[in-house]
Amino acid sequence: MPLAKYFTCILAAIVASVAGMVTGITQDLPRFSSLAAGMFSIALIATAVEMNAAFWRTGGHARYEVAAVEAAIRNARLLALGYLWGALALFMVYRLTPLRWQHGLQYGAGMALIAWFIQFYVHFLAQPDSRLRTPSALTTAMWLSVLHGAAALGGLAFLLLSGKMNSIKDDWAANLVFLIGGLTIVALSLVSAYTHLRLSNEPAAARSSVAEVGND
Repeated sequence: MPLAKYFTCILAAIVASVAGMVTGITQDLPRFSSLAAGMFSIALIATAVEMNAAFWRTGGHARYEVAAVEAAIRNARLLALGYLWGALALFMVYRLTPLRWQHGLQYGAGMALIAWFIQFYVHFLAQPDSRLRTPSALTTAMWLSVLHGAAALGGLAFLLLSGKMNSIKDDWAANLVFLIGGLTIVALSLVSAYTHLRLSNEPAAARSSVAEVGND
């Protein structure tokens, strides 16, 4: 299922989630902010599962490279949207609410930059003659995604074990973004890696030329 069919809904979910977080903070309803953040994460992960399920169900795919590149492009775009949500959440929370944290805008800018780099990668991956489309390059990207997810998991462990999630300072909202964002990254990394491994295990005889690859 092409990501374009979900794009408008995902953007609407980002706006609704950020608005919900800001409303929860201004109305002194932290649980509402947590719910707004969590619902976006669930929506993005559910979208990833639904889109990737089409690749999981296709046994003996006739065009291995076509499917592998399409999956990589879609999953990278979803990851970029996850970082975009985190950036907007930090920007809006520390601009439109009474909360103040000196690093809020810095981390927000960092997340926006990561989202841009991911989209930059997608731009080159979508080029028909790109070296990023080769099986070895896609496998390398898959392992980098796994390492990315592992790093996010380490960050989650730090957040939970350090007690930062119990903070009563103004950085509690940022910690919420880091928690939900980290969980989302881990889930998206696992989904992406599983899809790549499923496709790479298809019979070699079924694989066609990477030059045939199209993108949505």
